[in-house]
Amino acid sequence: MSSDPYIYEKLAQVQDRDRDGSHTQSLSNEAPGAVCEILPVTLESNQVVLLRRPTDSQASSWLVTHQPGRHPNEAVLQHVAAFFGEVFEPRASIVHSTSWRYECEMGRLVLTYLVVLPQRAWMQQWEATERILFEYVGAIQKVQGDNLSPPERMKMDYVLAHALDHLALLSRDDRSIQAVLTPEWMDVLRPRLPKPAGFVGFVLSRPLAFQDASSRAERVKFEAGHIIFRQGEPSDKIYIITKV
Repeated sequence: MSSDPYIYEKLAQVQDRDRDGSHTQSLSNEAPGAVCEILPVTLESNQVVLLRRPTDSQASSWLVTHQPGRHPNEAVLQHVAAFFGEVFEPRASIVHSTSWRYECEMGRLVLTYLVVLPQRAWMQQWEATERILFEYVGAIQKVQGDNLSPPERMKMDYVLAHALDHLALLSRDDRSIQAVLTPEWMDVLRPRLPKPAGFVGFVLSRPLAFQDASSRAERVKFEAGHIIFRQGEPSDKIYIITKV
């Protein structure tokens, strides 16, 4: 979400419509058609936390009806602002669509929105009074389909993992997102970024094997411009750059 005054103008328009009651709707998790899915997240001790409403079960998420003629982002913004009220900080938050999926059994199209909220003291107060529920997010990875079809089943962990991967890419390329994300968020998202070509990763579950390889390695230093090897030459070593 951009931090310019346009956001506050849009939020004011949404709140005016709320007072008129023209866009207030409830939604059952069995409702067909198109819906918006809201995934509010924050950081707690450098760990991602999904914020759930008490009315949402473990198997369901926060869903709002898509209304024809109205942009889904506006509907999501309305519901987020209405639920969190005065503690919602547009300038310090992100509201961004991250994926869509079709649920055959429900006959509906789901547009997923990730809502990133800054870590604040009110969150612990709300949790203590059960106004929100904390769900700590562990190591989750997105699932992929094949070259023609999406995955057969999309669990919530897969949806959230995809959303966080999407946010990681935005943190690298989108200046408005970079302006909002804190250094702690950047640290959390960095491992979710695609690895560059030629990246060599060590399996952390085998530390002894890494220590053995490290103990037998030879430290070498090359001056700038020195050719270490040429493309196509037979390989007899692996080089790990430790300092540039």
